[in-house]
Amino acid sequence: LVDAVGMGLGFTLTLCVLAAIRELLGTGMICEKPVLPVAGPQGGWFMPWTAMILPVGAFITLGLLLGGVNLITRRTKG
Repeated sequence: LVDAVGMGLGFTLTLCVLAAIRELLGTGMICEKPVLPVAGPQGGWFMPWTAMILPVGAFITLGLLLGGVNLITRRTKG
């Protein structure tokens, strides 16, 4: 039972991190609140990456997250 709860929490945390990164890079907002100043007449600098809100964005983000975890794991082990 403890293992199942741990797996469920880990999976949920991973999905939340994945969704937050995609939302931030795809729209510049988190929970419909602007976080990054979107480029436009107001002078923002962020250009939303539209591909991140599409399914391909999930694969790109997941690949980068797994690569980052793999890199950190390798550096800490040896």
